[in-house]
Amino acid sequence: MVQPGEPGAQVQAASKATRVLDPEEIKLLVKQGEQFISVGDVVTARFVFQRAAEAGDAGAAVALGGTYDPIVLAKLGVVGLGADVERARTWYQKAESLGSAEATRRLAILANR
Repeated sequence: MVQPGEPGAQVQAASKATRVLDPEEIKLLVKQGEQFISVGDVVTARFVFQRAAEAGDAGAAVALGGTYDPIVLAKLGVVGLGADVERARTWYQKAESLGSAEATRRLAILANR
């Protein structure tokens, strides 16, 4: 275990830090993520949604979870990009902890997978 005064302590604390973003910046990131999804660029959308989700935005966390959700990917007609149920579940759980009712609904649907 790393003690507060030891060299690795700051690295450990920084890795758990929540990204701080302005609400307008979060809104812009979510909009950009949606635009990437609309043109089929799921990989870039994941990156953008993750920045907003790590800043504590429930909607971005749901959207990010959706980029890993096999059901959402199928609805989008995504081909060649693998789904990851566990990652989808992780991001939906984060969104749920941030108060998202939609995340709770999606978790219930994923429960059988």
